[in-house]
Amino acid sequence: MIVTTKQIVKKLPNNLKLMSILAEAITNSMQANATEIEIHFDTIDVSLLQDVKQVKNITIIDNGDGFTDKNIDSFNHYMSDYKQELGCKGIGRFTYLTICDKVEVESYKNDSNIHFNFSVDIDSISPEKSQKNQLIKMTKITFQDIKDKQVTSTLNKEIKEIINHFLSTFKFMVDDGKNLFIKLYLDDTYITTIEAKEHGTGFVDEIFSIKVGTSHSEDFTISYKKKGSSIKGFYCADKRSVKRDSLGIKFRTANDSGLLFFISSRFLTEQLMMKEMNLILKIRIMAFLITL
Repeated sequence: MIVTTKQIVKKLPNNLKLMSILAEAITNSMQANATEIEIHFDTIDVSLLQDVKQVKNITIIDNGDGFTDKNIDSFNHYMSDYKQELGCKGIGRFTYLTICDKVEVESYKNDSNIHFNFSVDIDSISPEKSQKNQLIKMTKITFQDIKDKQVTSTLNKEIKEIINHFLSTFKFMVDDGKNLFIKLYLDDTYITTIEAKEHGTGFVDEIFSIKVGTSHSEDFTISYKKKGSSIKGFYCADKRSVKRDSLGIKFRTANDSGLLFFISSRFLTEQLMMKEMNLILKIRIMAFLITL
């Protein structure tokens, strides 16, 4: 049975947060090997709202790999194998249409610039060649006429949310010798740049093993650094956070600094682990953190 875009979008929650949807788009840029991403917020002046601004359009520009036959085919298939191989669910692009009616995409494929639109009435994209004399190696995605979404007038909240969402990604990116710059603009005014290296460095890695069944042990890595004033922990799979779990640890005193830690392993999947294994892992992590 063929599932239409309209049917998929209708089944999605209609109260998705703007920054959650934006994170999907940033992730796509990262998976396209972008090293620079620009996010432009175009807002409407609403005099009664001094601390927030009504968002009209958002444009995301990256210098990634553009489109290939493989990811165009993936775009046209709900929950595609290609996206799931990348550790994703394959539904992110459909969430775009929960905040706007149309998304415009400009990019490149091989030696040609291409463009296409995506909306609830379009079930399969067919990129057309753009009439440009010179190949421009960038991808530009514009969310048109966004409905009922706001950002803070300084973007301070949005900046913090982007950093927190991608902290583990930044960490593993730095481990791989890579870097990423995310530049934010509000109504054509440059606000700031988020650099992966700034937030992904300074972690200490410790390895420990847990016995699985009766046959073998699995290695887990806990990556941690002092940060903030509270304890935040995440399980990671495919070099990204899949579940937050601070273990209910409350033994740190007011004089202690906060702690950020990630747990990663080949053994971890998005479904994480059996309950017994999860409990053993938590006990080992807590025992380790007490010593810090």
